[in-house]
Amino acid sequence: INKMSTVNMEDVNSIYSVIDTMPNSIKELISPFMDMEEIKNITIFLVFLYVLSAIFNYIQSYSLTTVSNRFANKLRDSISKKINRLPLKYFDTHETGDVLSRITNDVDTVAMNLNNSLATLVTSITMFLGSLFMMLITNWIMALVAVASCMLGLFFMSIIFCNF
Repeated sequence: INKMSTVNMEDVNSIYSVIDTMPNSIKELISPFMDMEEIKNITIFLVFLYVLSAIFNYIQSYSLTTVSNRFANKLRDSISKKINRLPLKYFDTHETGDVLSRITNDVDTVAMNLNNSLATLVTSITMFLGSLFMMLITNWIMALVAVASCMLGLFFMSIIFCNF
């Protein structure tokens, strides 16, 4: 105890040098111990989580891209049908570039924004439900207080915004 009380606790090298001068029975009690088997298990679990996350991210991006592309195709079909029904007078009063821009660029922009918005929506809902679940598991009383205070805050905020 006297040896350790004189050691500068900020300097790791001095701590280990004092520990090395102690008898083995004391050294085993106070020297740091790393359970390499537990570190290996944690590493394997983390790698599994990262691979699982990558798989789910791929599935999410693939499915949301498919949904947004199908929506864009339906939108293009609807625009094509609408343009075929328009009278020729419409094309005389509007520029060709404006009509083509609406057909191509605007539909692509809508599809891209839909893809990004859906991805954000899915991620946000998953994070919200996961956080709520973990809060309920950790301490259900504090979770209910947090949810109630959020609802109360939303209620008062809606009153303030509706009055302005």
